[in-house]
Amino acid sequence: MTGFMSRPTGNQSILEDLRSRLSLNVSRDAETLIASMPEEQQNAILTMAKEANRAMLFSRISAAQAITRLYPNADIDKRKVILALLNAEEDRPDFAAQDAAMDRAYAQWERLKPLEELLAETPSFRSTRSRTNSQTDALISRPQCPTPTYTSNDKNDDASSFMAALTTSESGGRADAEYTTRDGRRHVGLLQFSDARLQDYRNATGETFTQDQFIQDAELQARVSQWHIASIDPAIDALGEAAAGLDRDGLRAVAHLGGEAGMRRFVRTNGGYNPSDELGTSLSDYYARFSSGAS
Repeated sequence: MTGFMSRPTGNQSILEDLRSRLSLNVSRDAETLIASMPEEQQNAILTMAKEANRAMLFSRISAAQAITRLYPNADIDKRKVILALLNAEEDRPDFAAQDAAMDRAYAQWERLKPLEELLAETPSFRSTRSRTNSQTDALISRPQCPTPTYTSNDKNDDASSFMAALTTSESGGRADAEYTTRDGRRHVGLLQFSDARLQDYRNATGETFTQDQFIQDAELQARVSQWHIASIDPAIDALGEAAAGLDRDGLRAVAHLGGEAGMRRFVRTNGGYNPSDELGTSLSDYYARFSSGAS
């Protein structure tokens, strides 16, 4: 007999053989795993670790949570290597704390009056409910975000996916995300704007606000984000033939990371000008990550 149920050699039972093989599969350490990967896959794992580290810094989440959020389909070997690179471990649920919280919630529930008694004590319930329904209808009918004023690679159906991907990379999707560089400059919001870039917007529109006000205003963040991406396009167009054949979304991402001047220099040097930010992300990283068809 051959295959999965072939009998082991010597005096080892089938059960012992399976246990041994299971142990071999689960005990491979990160060093062994990364050594068995081709160089291309090692580079991909390194890029994934950088993005997970970026999400941790901006969103204040654990390494395991960052990997789950960014790479929900990553297999167990990739997770193990990324966690090792970040010097982190899988999250361990505190079941005792969860059980205690549930016990407290149930105890509070038991002390509540029945709903019928609460309604009987509130004669204005009917009018209050009517007013609440009116307020809810007004909130639902209110526009949630402005219509995009730019297109991604000149295709409307791609615009939202590009902005969503850039937002995830910059802040993990958190409007209140904030990061301070080593030289003291604050970067805030969904797209991590510096005060210098917000000043560009204030100069262009005449609006006035602070970074603290900006981080608390979701509608303002949406307006500035749309203006920011749309304002990059003239700089790309001005490059003319130098940018011919280059991906527009990729260049937008390069300009977002390195500024419009940095994007122009990146193009004119054929990628030779390729600085990295203090988190280790380079201009070429962002060009590759956000170009159409990038995986």
